[in-house]
Amino acid sequence: MRNTRVRDLVAAERIRLLSLRSTRYFLACSLLIAVAAACLLSAKLNIRPADRASYPSLDNAFNAGTGGLLMTIAACFGAAIMTGEYSSGLIRTTFTASPARGRVMLAKALALAAVAGIADAAVTVAVVLASGVILSSGHYAAPLSQPGGLRTAAAFTLLMPLGAVTGLSFGAMARRPVIAVAAVVIVLALLPGLAGPTARHLTAYGAWSVLAAQPDPGTQVSAGAAWLALCCWPAIAFTLATVFVRWRDV
Repeated sequence: MRNTRVRDLVAAERIRLLSLRSTRYFLACSLLIAVAAACLLSAKLNIRPADRASYPSLDNAFNAGTGGLLMTIAACFGAAIMTGEYSSGLIRTTFTASPARGRVMLAKALALAAVAGIADAAVTVAVVLASGVILSSGHYAAPLSQPGGLRTAAAFTLLMPLGAVTGLSFGAMARRPVIAVAAVVIVLALLPGLAGPTARHLTAYGAWSVLAAQPDPGTQVSAGAAWLALCCWPAIAFTLATVFVRWRDV
């Protein structure tokens, strides 16, 4: 049995992902949630006309809570995709065709990150356009014209692919949908609320809130540390998942 090239594995995984009905539902729900939240939060602003030009409306377009929700939804989707392969037995066929399990896991992560990343980029553009129309009609500053606007948009674009890879990794380790989704929700949604003030901003949600310029009062975490923390969560989870997959029987 030969080891298939990563490029071919990625292409196969991409085709499989795009053929799933759940992928289309995930993409549509993500777009709807993000745009609806940005529009509602932007439309409900009621600031004095004299202060509107300087008001940080970036917080309404790219709300920290909305970003955290999208990341958690993407992680649940990634976990469901991976655990579904174990439930159906497809993973056994995949590993039989390509015994290099680490290479297969890398291809799955790259394909899922690419699909989620392209979707997140489209969501970001939609949020900027939709919230920009509403904010400009009220004479507020456009989101990307404000300090930290480009950084926030860039971080927002990474939330779904990073969340999806994290969920994929948890799914590979847990193998059962309920356990994987519960673990994802605990780590991404509940852990930030249970952690202390400093540790909270080293969680995925806390790091995103720092990059979105919406941290808790008094936080001392820099943007560089927040970028590192945000990217480390999927990297560590994927590394552990690859080790688990290599050494455990299917």
